Amino acid sequence: MAAKTQVYLLNFFVYNPTYSKREDEEHKKIIYYYPEDAEQDVKLRNVGLCEALVNFTQTFSPSKHCEVLHTQKTRQFFLQPEENFWMVMTIGLPTQQKTRNNQLYVEHLSDDIQDHVYQAILEGVYKMFQMFGGSLSEVLADPSKKGKLKDFLDWQIPRLRVQHADLLDVFQGVQFLPLDKHAFLRVQCFVNRLEGRFG
Repeated sequence: MAAKTQVYLLNFFVYNPTYSKREDEEHKKIIYYYPEDAEQDVKLRNVGLCEALVNFTQTFSPSKHCEVLHTQKTRQFFLQPEENFWMVMTIGLPTQQKTRNNQLYVEHLSDDIQDHVYQAILEGVYKMFQMFGGSLSEVLADPSKKGKLKDFLDWQIPRLRVQHADLLDVFQGVQFLPLDKHAFLRVQCFVNRLEGRFG
């Protein structure tokens, strides 16, 4: 049987290109980067590549921003939630080991990733932050609130469930399962008891 890996989160970062104008201050444009223990060179390279890609694609379509980059091993999702602020999430594609002509090779399963699902996850992260913390520009303008974004993302990113993302993430809804009458009455009775005791 061929071994198959799952989708995984490679990195997640927030940057603002206007925070740095000089080449020796490139690190200032990185507002948040996950994983935090990544080398500074890797962080700067990834952010620089995304910034260049966004600028390049705006040449062809100034009104519509780059949203997804497909590579052989990854998918990179871009979101500009506010002017000059970019959120980027990179997902590693699932792989499967296969044999052809008695040789083992790894196939990247790009069809297992639905762009709109992961784009919705990225948008959901921003909407959740906005609901609890406010806009990025407001939070980062106030020195006393700068840690709010880091604290939120440090809490949120481990809970992203990129391995189990599905169509429900697009609608940001809850899946309801049908119950027969007897099971429904038992659940309703249990909920009423809880409300009566603790409510």
